[in-house]
Amino acid sequence: MDDFKKRERLNKLLSIYGNALSQIQRENLTAYYSDDLSLAEIASNRSVSRNAVHLSIKKGEKDLEKMESELHILEKSESLLSKIEDLAEEKDDKAFKEKIETIKEELTHGI
Repeated sequence: MDDFKKRERLNKLLSIYGNALSQIQRENLTAYYSDDLSLAEIASNRSVSRNAVHLSIKKGEKDLEKMESELHILEKSESLLSKIEDLAEEKDDKAFKEKIETIKEELTHGI
């Protein structure tokens, strides 16, 4: 998996499961993956070692992936989005397509 896809996946997992992590893990992952800060920048901001940030992020990644492997929320969400997109392509009615877009937005941003 390339770096962009990994970053995108972890941002999605963080959005879904982030509240189940410790506050420090959540903040470190957000700073690293969403805010695009380096390990050194995060460490400096927190007055901790770079290694402490690295370990926190790696543990957070592992915890997010474990939750997804058990609950499959991201997988199910992406599957539903794909089916909705297929359905939208079959129908020409404008109101129908608007409803489909609303559902897609809720699935994408409302989990």
